[in-house]
Amino acid sequence: MALNLATYAERHHHPRIRVWNRTAAKAKDLAPGYYQIAASLHEIGSNCNIVHGCLANDDVALAIYRELFKIQNKGSIYVDHSTLYPTTSKTLQVEAQKNGVYFLSCPVFGPPAAAKSADLLVVLSGDAEARESVKKYLVPSLGKDLIDCGDATADGATLKLLGNSCILGTIELLSESFALAEKTSFDLNVFYNFIRKSSTSYYSSFNSIIC
Repeated sequence: MALNLATYAERHHHPRIRVWNRTAAKAKDLAPGYYQIAASLHEIGSNCNIVHGCLANDDVALAIYRELFKIQNKGSIYVDHSTLYPTTSKTLQVEAQKNGVYFLSCPVFGPPAAAKSADLLVVLSGDAEARESVKKYLVPSLGKDLIDCGDATADGATLKLLGNSCILGTIELLSESFALAEKTSFDLNVFYNFIRKSSTSYYSSFNSIIC
């Protein structure tokens, strides 16, 4: 995702992006590109008007963003791609507002290959003006489509959890179905072909019935 953002910035003649990682070695291992490695979190906070973050968990997100809120220039925008509890996302939105900055919830859906090819589904929520500022480049730099969840960042975080629930449920169902196919000595290749050709329509069909 960082590489795609850097490529977009270079193509549109924006300033080079700065990259910071809690584990410095991971940032240094990045291939040379249209970005520079930040020596500290303070460097990010004092130089960047838009900051994209993807952090390991809620505690880390709270610690990092709270530190940035104290450093950042007024009016700066934080675009968070982490999977957070809705309550955490709401807390960060409120604290950002108190510090004169904006916090947006921006989780994404898609496997690593989709992230690499900028083929993700992007979810966005938070302050309307800040959302409009980043929408114009989130698609196509990170994803193929975007779902706007409105002003409350908790809603974007909630949709991420709901989506993950659908994904986990699908994995469980497929595991049970393949186990059943194997137990009945059914040709797994034939069953796989059935899943590949038919499954994409099920969500849409049953979703309209349930709703």
